[in-house]
Amino acid sequence: MTGIDLGVTHFLTTSEGVHMANPRHGRRNTDALADAQRALKAFPRNQRSAKYRRAVEKVATLHRKVRRQRTDHAHKTALATVRAC
Repeated sequence: MTGIDLGVTHFLTTSEGVHMANPRHGRRNTDALADAQRALKAFPRNQRSAKYRRAVEKVATLHRKVRRQRTDHAHKTALATVRAC
């Protein structure tokens, strides 16, 4: 039986003292996300044009990408941990 502690500095730490690194997917994509959010902010609030909708979709797509990367890493790490036990 292995105890697992999820953290911020390390993605997880087992009861044996093994640390798994936190890949920090959000930081890897910050530049692209910041650019997309800055472009979205340039639109006035009353303008709901096709360009605005595309800008909203781009921001949502980048957030979705980060979420999928985090989920994938968690699933792969959990499987590797279970197989190692």
